[in-house]
Amino acid sequence: DMVSGALLKSVVDRAKDTAIRRAIADPDSPHGLTLGDIRTAIESEYQENEIFPKSDAAEDWLKLLDFEPEAVANVRPVKPSKGEGFVKKNVI
Repeated sequence: DMVSGALLKSVVDRAKDTAIRRAIADPDSPHGLTLGDIRTAIESEYQENEIFPKSDAAEDWLKLLDFEPEAVANVRPVKPSKGEGFVKKNVI
């Protein structure tokens, strides 16, 4: 799998925002970034499809993954409603 620095920054920023909001809402509770904050941030990125390259960059991503763009019919996000079986069979 390939992850860009911009994606990592976005996930970390989202997780930090969540941790800061929680600390402000409940100042007496332990503070800091949790694994749950990171998981929520990753899920939010996927839901907003920000993890997918813009259509003009998709060809570059395919080349980086050693796929010939001409051999790929379509690149699109997998929606959570498709289920785990769909992901395992259809995502490279």
